[in-house]
Amino acid sequence: MSENPPGGAPPFEIKDCALIAIATGKRAGNVRELHDLAATVSSDCIYHHFWGGRLQSRFEDPEFHNDFAIWARHHLHDYILAERLSIIDPLAHSTL
Repeated sequence: MSENPPGGAPPFEIKDCALIAIATGKRAGNVRELHDLAATVSSDCIYHHFWGGRLQSRFEDPEFHNDFAIWARHHLHDYILAERLSIIDPLAHSTL
């Protein structure tokens, strides 16, 4: 890492972030299945569905910022559940 020139700005850097998702092949068709799958999949999978969408460009549902909320809205057609899932803050909990 280079030092900043005296009195100068830090050097220009280009940084990139990429998520590599590995599909589990598991899908939930209703809330019971989502509950059961959430108890069995790795925390990495849940992390991806909470945060991964924020790093991908999307045109759909800018009001919902996690995959769980978007799923509830589009697949269950349950706007109230989608809102509730959207406000969950995973950082407010000690574990996923």
